[in-house]
Amino acid sequence: MREMKKELETLKKEKRCAQVEQKRFKVLKNRVEKIRKKIRKIRMRDKVQAVIACKSRERAKDYWDKLKELGGWRKGTKIPDTVFDKKGEEKEGEERLEAWKEAFRKLGVDSIEDPDFDRDFARSVEAEVERMSEEKEEKEENENKIESEKDEMKENEDDDEETREEKKERREK
Repeated sequence: MREMKKELETLKKEKRCAQVEQKRFKVLKNRVEKIRKKIRKIRMRDKVQAVIACKSRERAKDYWDKLKELGGWRKGTKIPDTVFDKKGEEKEGEERLEAWKEAFRKLGVDSIEDPDFDRDFARSVEAEVERMSEEKEEKEENENKIESEKDEMKENEDDDEETREEKKERREK
């Protein structure tokens, strides 16, 4: 595994070299992906073996913790070690976090000048949101009216009971 990591680092250095030919770059990129895949397989195999190793009544908690980790049920997913920024350069460490920050910032920005921005869809979404908020307001108004009518009817019922009792008393006299 160490050898693969060393080879991965040397490949990264070669890839960064500005004078690498396009075909060579693709070959290197494919080799990097194959090595990453092998590393993932090895890590997965190690995790599975760790789960199997602690499968006993005495180590039930460890077993379930490792099983959840293996299944990806753990909170707080890990950010990849490397990322490509908008220029296509591979970033690591703090630069990697900045690249992620910029990518997510761009996701949340509505840029009408962007040629990929779908203006028609944006307008239809805005119209739908407006329609839904109007419907909600109307529904709330109707519910308030119904509540006030119920309260009014309850008051009238109370009045009716009082007048019934008064009439009953008058009859008895």
